[in-house]
Amino acid sequence: MRSDPRRAGTAALAAVLVASWGLGCATLNYPDPDVVQAVDDQGTTGPQSHVATSPDSRAWVLHSAEGREAMRVRDYAAAEQSYLAALAETGAFPIRDARVRTALGNLIRVAAARQATDDWADADRLIEQVVRSAESGRLAEFGAAAPVMARQAAYRIGRGDPDGAIELYETSLTLYGVDDPSQVATRLEIESLLGNLYLSTRRFDDAKRLLVAVLLGVQSSAGPESLPASLAMIDVARLKDATGDSAAAERDYLAALAIQQKLAPGSLEVAKTEGRIAWFYLGHARNEDALRHAQAAVALLDTLEVGGTPLIAVLDTLATAEARLGRFDLAEADFSRALAVFDESDAETRASTLELLDHFAAFEQSRGRTASAQALSERANLERSATLAGAPQSD
Repeated sequence: MRSDPRRAGTAALAAVLVASWGLGCATLNYPDPDVVQAVDDQGTTGPQSHVATSPDSRAWVLHSAEGREAMRVRDYAAAEQSYLAALAETGAFPIRDARVRTALGNLIRVAAARQATDDWADADRLIEQVVRSAESGRLAEFGAAAPVMARQAAYRIGRGDPDGAIELYETSLTLYGVDDPSQVATRLEIESLLGNLYLSTRRFDDAKRLLVAVLLGVQSSAGPESLPASLAMIDVARLKDATGDSAAAERDYLAALAIQQKLAPGSLEVAKTEGRIAWFYLGHARNEDALRHAQAAVALLDTLEVGGTPLIAVLDTLATAEARLGRFDLAEADFSRALAVFDESDAETRASTLELLDHFAAFEQSRGRTASAQALSERANLERSATLAGAPQSD
């Protein structure tokens, strides 16, 4: 996953982990709240365990049925109330009873529906119930819960709570069925997300433990020179660079690029990797190398007609390299082009590329254009404040 040093803000980190470059070992499939899931009051997904006989489980059955009916008519508040009541009834059941997982899975279904309607605070409250239950050994199904918890983790990052996101990722990796062979791809994706978040928060030992394991897992399942393996190699390269082994990082970056150029020449992934390598070289003052890779990335993105975050980020890198090399007219043109794309972008994209404004402001200041630099800095501050307040500026 991508998380460049300049992407230090929490909103930027959210975009890095989820949207900016779309990396990962697999694509998490988020539940559709309008479709009755496999996890409902009829049973569970994944490995099965016994359903204990209790003196009277009629209340659990009744509340679960009420919740299912409320979900059918999209009355999510009523569904939440009924499913919470059903969960409370499981307090007398053994912790591995299938009805415990079913009750927790039903809460996950409501949380997914809340996410789909942008009611993130309500979803967070429900998912927190799943987390607290896991602490006492009462586990939801990994396959149903992990994608929803991953989406909520991104919300927490965007709200400035990376520790809360880490809690969700870590909890999801303890859930029932996490080691089931059918869940390997999803587990590797969650481990990749968590490993990259550890890296972004400078928990390097934890990051190494997960990112190296993900690389080995993907190489084993998809092949050592597969596209998924190349993406995992990039994560490990970032880790090596962050921990001071830039020579090894460079080798991994270039090896990943070679795999992608062989298997998917001219693709978006190649363009993204060219951009990452350009930023890597820029960070080590290898400006000519940065320029060459940034130019290659821009050329590919233009050919593919891709704009948004990828184009803004690589134009920012290109302009910075040009400015360092004294090519000021080219730098100004590329900063201006990046700003034009930024201006046409939605709030989420702007939040993930705010550093463009800072970099352009610094460039303008270096050229003696104080008024322009001040205007760009003020806009960056306004956008950043709005994002951190949870109210991105309107498009």
